[in-house]
Amino acid sequence: MEATAKSWEAQTGWIGYFILGGVDAAGKLQAYATNTGIDSTGANFEERLARVLRWDKDDIRTKFWEYLADVFKRPMPVADDAMKPLTTFVRSHLPVVLPGKRTAPKP
Repeated sequence: MEATAKSWEAQTGWIGYFILGGVDAAGKLQAYATNTGIDSTGANFEERLARVLRWDKDDIRTKFWEYLADVFKRPMPVADDAMKPLTTFVRSHLPVVLPGKRTAPKP
């Protein structure tokens, strides 16, 4: 996912905050988050959002885990394991789809 996000940024100039989650083959919740783009303070979107909310990144990620647990009716991962999948993505066989070519020059 990180490589795809960086490729989109390189090809289109678009940046973003990508947070995905679901149930793996073993029936456990898994999640992944990545960012592209850095603001004038050196922060990515997740860091900026955490600063504005007066949270930290773990607070944002925990809220996403809670959302996944509700949607998929699965228990929350234990605290020590909960944040690992958000920073360590297990490669999957998802297709990589890139958006069309950028029409404006990248700043």
